Amino acid sequence: LNLSREYFHYLLTEHEVGKKAMEYLKNRGTTAETIKVFQLGYALPGWDGLLKYLTQKKKYSLADAQASGLIIKAQGGRSYDRFRDRLMFPLTDHRGRVVGFSGRVLDSTTKEAKYINTPETLLYHKSQLLFGFSQLYQEIRKENEVVIVEGEFDVLSSAQAHVNHVAAVKGSALTEEHMRLLSRTVERVLLCFDTDSAGIEATRRAIAVAKPFGIELRVLDFGDEGKKDPDDLARLHPQKWRHVVKSSISVYEFLIRASLNEHDPATPEGKRKIVDQLAPVMSQISHAVEKEYYVRKLAEALNVKESALTADLQKFGMVSDKRRPSRDSATQPAADSSATQPSTRRTRLEQYV
Repeated sequence: LNLSREYFHYLLTEHEVGKKAMEYLKNRGTTAETIKVFQLGYALPGWDGLLKYLTQKKKYSLADAQASGLIIKAQGGRSYDRFRDRLMFPLTDHRGRVVGFSGRVLDSTTKEAKYINTPETLLYHKSQLLFGFSQLYQEIRKENEVVIVEGEFDVLSSAQAHVNHVAAVKGSALTEEHMRLLSRTVERVLLCFDTDSAGIEATRRAIAVAKPFGIELRVLDFGDEGKKDPDDLARLHPQKWRHVVKSSISVYEFLIRASLNEHDPATPEGKRKIVDQLAPVMSQISHAVEKEYYVRKLAEALNVKESALTADLQKFGMVSDKRRPSRDSATQPAADSSATQPSTRRTRLEQYV
């Protein structure tokens, strides 16, 4: 895998055949320094360029080449390169070791998939990998937070715009393995997923995944301009991108906004759909004061009484703290009559403290 990285990088930077890919990178504003730091490369258009390099020149066995995910064995027994005529992104683990590759087509009109990745192998596991994490580790650690984006070019352009605490997931889901890795390095994760239904669902799932690791989840706020592509924004308006990265909102604020945009909060049907959508999310807020804040905010947005909203949320298991029995309530003496009286904001805060 490491030899293949060197091979692809050589073809891109020093060989005549890589000029087309180099021109593509130049048009996207990718600098020579970025190409070197991330060891970008180019795969030949032919069917067996890498195959011959690994098995004939470097004397690796065909079985090892296939096990690495670089070579495909067809049903008829013929073997050929997985990556052909593509810009190559080496995929490294958190220690910087090459475990796989992602290849992007240079011609957007081609009928092939825009990106193809190494399949799951002994070394490459998509659920564990964050593109750019090993290269930008020191900056991520210094900032104590990481911006999670969806594409390799988002990372490259961000780094060139001097936003160096950034990494990309392979796909649109943060996994338990990602969170375990990040929890050793950062306290905050800033999400920058697409604002379509898949991106919003990925954000919802991230709450449950992050909770056991004590990581604070936030979402980048693009303001009134709406969601912009991080790659485009970082390349064309780097100052705006730096501002956006510093303007994050809580993940709960983001999901409330998304639900209010998706459904009409002025109609009874819309109010019901919003509550149904947000109840499972809000039930995951563990701090009582924080939970009360978002319940009040949602009640104001829906123009309903806070007590009515709380009653609906309780149907989804969001039982308020004052009614939830303690873990050892069975061994406690009966509460006095004052405990049954409605609690005030002050008493709730005192109980929380």
